[in-house]
Amino acid sequence: MKAESEYMNMKQTMAYLGLKSDRAFYAMLAAGLPQIIVGKSKRYSKRSIDQFMKEHEYSKVTA
Repeated sequence: MKAESEYMNMKQTMAYLGLKSDRAFYAMLAAGLPQIIVGKSKRYSKRSIDQFMKEHEYSKVTA
C-alpha cells in the first residue's frame, strides 16, 4: 500500500483540486496558490492548498 504524501506535483495537485485545465491551474498560481520550489522541482502542500481555498471562499448573500 502506497503512503499518501502531504506534497504533490502539478498533476497530482490538479487532480486534488478537480481541475481539468492547465489554464485554471495557472490562474490559481497567479492568485497566490503557494508552491514549494527546490531547484527545478515544484511541489504543493495539501494543507496550504486547503488554506488557500478557504481564504478564497466566496459566499453571495442575498437579502
